[in-house]
Amino acid sequence: MLVKPVLLYCFTALSAAAHSQKPAVPDSLSDKPYLYFREKLDAENLDKSGQRLYANAYLALAKSRKDWVETMEAYKSLLYVSEDKQRPVYADSMVYAARKTKRNDLIGSAYLTKGITFYKLKKHKAALDNYIIADSYISRTDDQYLIHKLKFSLAETHYYLRHYEDAVRLFKICVSYYEKTGGKPWLSSLHHLGLCYTRLDKYDLCTAINELGLRESIKWGQDDMVVYFNHSEGINQYYRKNYELALVKLKQSIPSLVRMQDMHNEIVAYFYIAKSFSDSGHFDKALPFLLKIDDALTQHHYIRHDLRDGIGMLIDHYASIGNKELELRYSYHLRKADSILSTDFEILSNKVHAHTDAANDSRIRRLEKEKVQDKHLLFWSVGIVACTGLAFGGLLYHRNRELKKQFRKRYAEFLQNGQKPVEKTTKRVKYNEVEMTPEKEAELCQALLEFEKRELYLKENLTQTVVAKLLKTNTKYLLYIIKKHRNKNFVSYINDLKCEHVYRLLTDHPKYRHFDQQSLAETVGFGTAQNLRRVFTKRYGFSTPFYIEQLEHPTDEGEASV
Repeated sequence: MLVKPVLLYCFTALSAAAHSQKPAVPDSLSDKPYLYFREKLDAENLDKSGQRLYANAYLALAKSRKDWVETMEAYKSLLYVSEDKQRPVYADSMVYAARKTKRNDLIGSAYLTKGITFYKLKKHKAALDNYIIADSYISRTDDQYLIHKLKFSLAETHYYLRHYEDAVRLFKICVSYYEKTGGKPWLSSLHHLGLCYTRLDKYDLCTAINELGLRESIKWGQDDMVVYFNHSEGINQYYRKNYELALVKLKQSIPSLVRMQDMHNEIVAYFYIAKSFSDSGHFDKALPFLLKIDDALTQHHYIRHDLRDGIGMLIDHYASIGNKELELRYSYHLRKADSILSTDFEILSNKVHAHTDAANDSRIRRLEKEKVQDKHLLFWSVGIVACTGLAFGGLLYHRNRELKKQFRKRYAEFLQNGQKPVEKTTKRVKYNEVEMTPEKEAELCQALLEFEKRELYLKENLTQTVVAKLLKTNTKYLLYIIKKHRNKNFVSYINDLKCEHVYRLLTDHPKYRHFDQQSLAETVGFGTAQNLRRVFTKRYGFSTPFYIEQLEHPTDEGEASV
């Protein structure tokens, strides 16, 4: 078996090549002690770019002095302040530098840090490989800090693997060790121990640990850990079927998780919020949170074994309402989730997963077959609709051609008439005489003229009563004046005024030609574009779109709009 030696040789060669690139030390920093760089990197007011600047200077100084211990520490600093995709590269260089020291504690520490790096990147197989290598070095030392840091990391891996009893055993050791000094390592060990108890159905123990953790987090000023203990208790309360309390605690944790950019625990919170809503009979409220879980899978490739159930819930939901398209989509997503889970840890590909994979594959085959059948049905349906549409389109085309002919004829008559509407009749509108003095009649005629000059006819929903009030008269007198002096009934009078106004706008103000028909209708108080089109055509013999085409393209007679 030559594979492992070859891989080890390649790793060593690549790390050596990366290490051989020696950046220059800025003159202003060349005489600084290593402690200076560590203090700068620990400063809270330094942003990421500043941290990278000092980390690179730290590395350059250590390399220039051929100090492998400090070179390893400098690479570790660069690892912490770099983007995710760069961290494995710096981790390799850190291990290379550590191996040059030939110290078991430093080599073990480097492999442990590399494993933690992969764990945070959710590359659990790579993390486990590095933990095993780290253990082979750390076990040769009596460094209790490293020994227990490794135990904690291995316990996390056991938790992910769902080996909860093994994880509890290791977390208990960590809790006992870190309790002497307190602080975040102890609180983090407590928090993970509580998570394990929830998985083992020991809900009372989890609640007791969370209550202790909350008190101690406040005592030690660890605000972030307050969030995690509340988050843990929210999950615990879900399993205790206390859905309202679970929702309160989980929702409270989300803003802080977003602030801390802890996407993974944020998604876990969304999942148990969705489960709490669903199990309490409010699936409509659960659905948006389930979609967030799907987004995490498709956009960030993040999934856990419990979160997998969220994709299954989406499949079941869309299957229940007969939406085969979305049922198939989320079945594909479930296949992707299973692929991630199975490649992450090969040992998870057990009989249970084989069974669920087979069931999902069977569902996908069925839905794909039905999709093909639906396409065939759709093809024939579209064909029938298309034929019907062509027939209707032909009729519509013929109708439009006839309308265009009529519009061109009436537009020609309109031009011949001095750009005035061709009146179809010269008959007088009948009206009943009313008792009115000549002075009063003259007064109302003047009021009607003012009504027209002030363009009050542009108001929407004008009625006889409204106009009568504007003229300070009654409807009887109003109709008498309009019929006698304008030879029109009330509706025709108002509509003709509006149409003539539209005609002037289009003729004298080109900007109105670019209005859509609805906006143009609203400008003159017509309720809809259809009303404007109908009334304008009745008044002038052609439509507003046709008139706009004649104004914009007076020589283009073939394609005028109807």
